Parts: sequence; C-alpha cells; structure tokens
Amino acid sequence: MADDFEAAKVIAEKLQGIPKARQERVLRWVAESLGMLAIPQAPANPPPAVPSPAPAAIPPVTPPANISHPVDIASHVREKRPRSDIQFVTVVAHYYKFVAPVEQRRNTITAAAAQDATRLADWDRLTDPKSTLANAKRQGYLDSRARGEYEINTVGENLVARSLPGNAESSGSGSAKASKPTRPTRTTKVKGARRKGR
Repeated sequence: MADDFEAAKVIAEKLQGIPKARQERVLRWVAESLGMLAIPQAPANPPPAVPSPAPAAIPPVTPPANISHPVDIASHVREKRPRSDIQFVTVVAHYYKFVAPVEQRRNTITAAAAQDATRLADWDRLTDPKSTLANAKRQGYLDSRARGEYEINTVGENLVARSLPGNAESSGSGSAKASKPTRPTRTTKVKGARRKGR
C-alpha cells in the first residue's frame, strides 16, 4: 500500500506546476498505456445551459355553478315569516351574519340597523328598537357584545334556520299564535298584525 502512495506522490510531483489541461492529458496517456479506462477530458467550452421552460400558467379557478345568488333582507324576512318584533330582529341579526352579501355582513346589529331593516323589509317600524333587542336577548336569541350591539347566538340561529317559518312557534313574548291575522279595515290596530299592507 505504501508503494502505491509513493507512486502517486511521484506522479503528482512530476505534474506539479504545469497547466491543468496538460496534467489531464498526461494522466490520460498513463491510464491508456496501462490499459485502464481513459480519464474523460472536460470540454474546453462547455455548452450553454438550456433554460428551463417557463411553467404553464395556472387557469383561474371557476366557482361552482351551484353557488346561490345573494339574498336581500326583504326576501329573507318573507321566507322566514317572523310573527313578532323579537323574531324579526333575530331574523335580521341572522341575515347580516350569515346571509347578506359578503361586503354587507357583520357579526352584530344595533338599534339603528334593526330600525333600518324595517324599512328595507317592509315591516312596521319598531316602537323602541333598543328595548326590542334587549327583549330578544332576554328570550335567549341574542347576546350583547359592545355597548348597544347584539349578536345572534346558537339558540337564535336554531330559531331562524330550523323553526321559522312555523305555525306553532313562540311569538317572542312567550305565547304561540296559530296564524298571523290580517289587518282589519277599521283604523284600530290589532295586536299581532305586523306587516304593512296586511
């Protein structure tokens, strides 16, 4: 083994100080003369690197065709048919949290938002929207958040999503009504007739 290292040392000393290309040529000749595989010679000018092709553009994702169109608040109220102011503000809170167009969504509603919803949904104006929201909280449908703001909770969500519309649901004041009476022709307002024009 020592002789092998000595031979390598002698060859290395002989090649010391000459250009690399000549070193490779001498080593290749030595290998060929000994019947060994020739040492491959590096090309003088390596071929230019071929640039990798640009990745194919990813096509935009097409939204599924079955996405429903945004629902306006009037349609949502007509669909759920609340029968009291308490149910109405609960439906409004549900609409703005889950159903409204994305840019209109909000987690909470205020007295002003509830009153404005009566105009948009063709519902009789609330006599005292702050009290109505507080009563909806007492009924267990809403939770208070920041001052004057209320958020629908799971009880309210179940009321709107699963129970409305229904003929035997609570009116929000603790009593059930079989159906919503129509507004009489006399001027006296009958309790329970909520929608305008009925």
